[in-house]
Amino acid sequence: MSEQITNILQLVFYFAVLVIVLVLSLYALRLIRANLLKPEPKPVDYLESFRKMHDEGKLSAEEFRMIRKLLSLQLTRNPNEFLSESDVLNAARLPAAKKIGKTF
Repeated sequence: MSEQITNILQLVFYFAVLVIVLVLSLYALRLIRANLLKPEPKPVDYLESFRKMHDEGKLSAEEFRMIRKLLSLQLTRNPNEFLSESDVLNAARLPAAKKIGKTF
């Protein structure tokens, strides 16, 4: 009798573990799909956040002008591939980027 109870308890335990693993897998899959389906930000979206940073004093007028030029250059060259916000910020602070900005 006690062996049957032990077997039933083991079966319940394994079933509970299986359910937990299944629920966690579905949750992870949902997170992955949500990130894959999230639309890529456009340069206009970046420009809005950089404008806000400029208004808050986190970017100088020269950095903001450079970022605008880099984003417009990006739109004219390849509108399907966008730089990340940090890439644009880093590029705006490089001396080479300042030289590029003077050519516009």
